[in-house]
Amino acid sequence: MLTLSLARRWRLSAEQWDEVNKTLTELWKALRAGNPAAFAEAADDLLFFGPPREVTDVDGTVVEPAPGKIQERLNTLIHTLTDPSASLAPSDSRHPDRTKP
Repeated sequence: MLTLSLARRWRLSAEQWDEVNKTLTELWKALRAGNPAAFAEAADDLLFFGPPREVTDVDGTVVEPAPGKIQERLNTLIHTLTDPSASLAPSDSRHPDRTKP
């Protein structure tokens, strides 16, 4: 849970955000399936993408905050994990992968 909160403040390259997005998909799938082992594995994978403690821009890599869709997915996961009344039942309005028409 702490990793999800911290991830909202990470500054990563676009390629790294793409990988974070894939990992968030795995977290969501594990959560919905009630699979704590898969959730823990995906959470460990997410830690891998966290920025190093010392940030240097030697190679000129452009880093940026999380794109809006990833921010939304992080917030949805955090809310789902912290709100005991939150339902994991499919709902177009609550699922972080659903797009609005």
